[in-house]
Amino acid sequence: MRQTCRLHPERPRLHHRASRENPAHKEPAALLPQLQALQSRMNALEQARNGELTTLKQQIADLKARQADDAITETALKPFLCGFRCS
Repeated sequence: MRQTCRLHPERPRLHHRASRENPAHKEPAALLPQLQALQSRMNALEQARNGELTTLKQQIADLKARQADDAITETALKPFLCGFRCS
């Protein structure tokens, strides 16, 4: 009689045995180039993200400074603007 998998009785035991015989598990060093390539890609993405974050922070700082300048200008011009509107 053929043995069946205890997790999946409808499937033969070979199902799990075959999946365990992955050559990559026998030779972890074979995966090293892939791992290094992925690490390099992750580092590049991290640098790009940090660059974009720095740019966005600078844009926010510029907008806040502009907003503050506009508020000062508006405050300084209020008496003149009121004079034109009130006349």
